[in-house]
Amino acid sequence: MAASLVDAELLCELLASMAVALERNISGDFARDFKARAMANAAAVAQLVGRHLPWLPREFCEFFAEGVMTLTAGMYPFSVPTEPVRVVMAEMGFPEPHQRFSDGLRTGLVTWLIGGAAQTGT
Repeated sequence: MAASLVDAELLCELLASMAVALERNISGDFARDFKARAMANAAAVAQLVGRHLPWLPREFCEFFAEGVMTLTAGMYPFSVPTEPVRVVMAEMGFPEPHQRFSDGLRTGLVTWLIGGAAQTGT
């Protein structure tokens, strides 16, 4: 899942923009449609997770699906720094931003799943 997201740069960009830009200054009707579509996509992710990890409760799969969006939205903007920031990061020995996003997203999602499994007793 993390690898698929990392390859879907436009989706990552949209997720990162959702709360701070896309959901601002819109009508109630547009917001209703937008949120319904977003939640339908989250439900599809939850179903996918549940299909592959059937021992996880449905509620956790739904929580995880929303977490995928939140973690991606929070981490992605740091993977595309401006050139001056990229240069400074390299000078300071920081990891390459895109690779850090890829590794961090994978680690974060795996950790979330392990934590969910531990809480459910599975």
